Amino acid sequence: MVQDFDLLVLASCIAKGYAFTEPSFVEDFEGGVPPTNWSINTTGPGGSWFAASNSLFGDLLGTGEAAMIDSDAAGFSQTASTLTTPVIAVADVSSSIIEFDSWFRTFGGSDVYNLEVSADGGAWVAVQAIPANNQADRISVDIGENLVGATSFRLRWNYVATFEYYALIDNI
Repeated sequence: MVQDFDLLVLASCIAKGYAFTEPSFVEDFEGGVPPTNWSINTTGPGGSWFAASNSLFGDLLGTGEAAMIDSDAAGFSQTASTLTTPVIAVADVSSSIIEFDSWFRTFGGSDVYNLEVSADGGAWVAVQAIPANNQADRISVDIGENLVGATSFRLRWNYVATFEYYALIDNI
């Protein structure tokens, strides 16, 4: 009996016939926050996205550098900020699955932390409410249904809170 199945190939694999293919869109924030061609939009007097190494906590994800937002540091001022990718051509991506590392800690649970997508410059649609687990999580979201018929898209991480705790993202 013959059975076909996919194998995960590590970048360090040197076996004949196997090749590691780098994902078509990646960001590890090692070059800073925001990365080149990304944007941050902050409304209200609270905090904004910044490099996690500049916080009291450091990079809780333990991955080198990460993007972080900390409403606790902003006190009783509302923190409302988005971290947005540049425009990504649908033809340039090999998969509609978006994966990233996240750490989301809440205090009273009134904060909102979502991954959103906009196709062809259209309205933003929340595709994933990030769970507040107070631990490192690997999040995987299939945005394929949001890209049907689209030629381009953008992603953004939208965080809104008042005197809650914080959120981090990395390794997109």
